[in-house]
Amino acid sequence: MHLKTDQHDLHLRYFKERSKCRNNLIEQKFGQPVVEYIAGFLDMANPGVEVYSTKEWFNIEMISSDTVEGLVNLKRVNDIAEPNEFFKLVNCKLPRGKYFIGCFESQKSRHSRLVNKYRQPFTYPALLFDFTLKRIFPKTRLTRRIYSLLTRGENRVMSMTETLGRLVSCGFEVFFFNLLCLQESRYAQL
Repeated sequence: MHLKTDQHDLHLRYFKERSKCRNNLIEQKFGQPVVEYIAGFLDMANPGVEVYSTKEWFNIEMISSDTVEGLVNLKRVNDIAEPNEFFKLVNCKLPRGKYFIGCFESQKSRHSRLVNKYRQPFTYPALLFDFTLKRIFPKTRLTRRIYSLLTRGENRVMSMTETLGRLVSCGFEVFFFNLLCLQESRYAQL
């Protein structure tokens, strides 16, 4: 009986340390507001809360549906090759009423980032090139293959409406979203 108590205490210490480590990593990479935002919905000390930074379906497929209590993916949806399929898989893994927290770069955020990245007179040519490559090329039959070869489905431009629509079409109920700029070592609340 004493042995079971020791094992239980050991498990509790492990999960507390794991939670603390995950929070520290998220804070270092994205900032304290992101840790607080996630903690507002999910108990990071809960062993059933899974935190990933992945665009690979394999990592989500390996999650046990029996034990998952919530899922956080810190990789931008913009970098996932087939976001709808990814969302459907996440939705299958999560029990009803549990939370999925993800992030993406909206079209407006991308525009702001590019405006701040390039100096005049290069700003507008850069925006025109980005718009042509990321919004027009994937839509036309002649250039779709070129787009796929150049981008491999990563860093796509998505509007907020498009992303929320994809979530809803994959079975999620979006009841709350918050705009936090997730940039490594920098953060800002919009």
